[in-house]
Amino acid sequence: RYIAEQFNRKLYLSKVGEANVVAEMQKRKAVIGGEGNGGVIDLHIPSLGRDSLTGISWILHLLQSDKRPLDQVVDSLPARFMKKQAFPGSITEFRKRFDTITRKFRGYKIDTRDGLHVSHKSGLPWVHLRASNTEPVVRVIAEAGSKAHLSEILEKVRFNSNQ
Repeated sequence: RYIAEQFNRKLYLSKVGEANVVAEMQKRKAVIGGEGNGGVIDLHIPSLGRDSLTGISWILHLLQSDKRPLDQVVDSLPARFMKKQAFPGSITEFRKRFDTITRKFRGYKIDTRDGLHVSHKSGLPWVHLRASNTEPVVRVIAEAGSKAHLSEILEKVRFNSNQ
């Protein structure tokens, strides 16, 4: 979100999954996309899938045009702290806690197209919770501007099958 805003570009979110990301990219005619594990997708690459070499080529292109060393480019970006977790629990248990969790984030943007994605109006912090389609777990990924804020956000969504 931060990078898109710096270049006055829109950010579109899709459901989790490579196929969902590609479909959204095609619909929006997006330049670049990504999947939760950091995979980069470029519609100009015929595979239309996550491709680490595509990510590397975008970085090399940036370095060629920016002329600064990579560490300086990275240092110029704002600090971001991210954590991924998985908690035991079923989709039924997750749905039972849905309202409790959303009440903890009054004033935040709530997106329910794929689990629960909560984000501050500025885009940061954000947290995404979704029941796995393949395992009896609830996956949580969150990002904030400091470790302390990240811990605070994760505490609000701590998931326990006993709760």
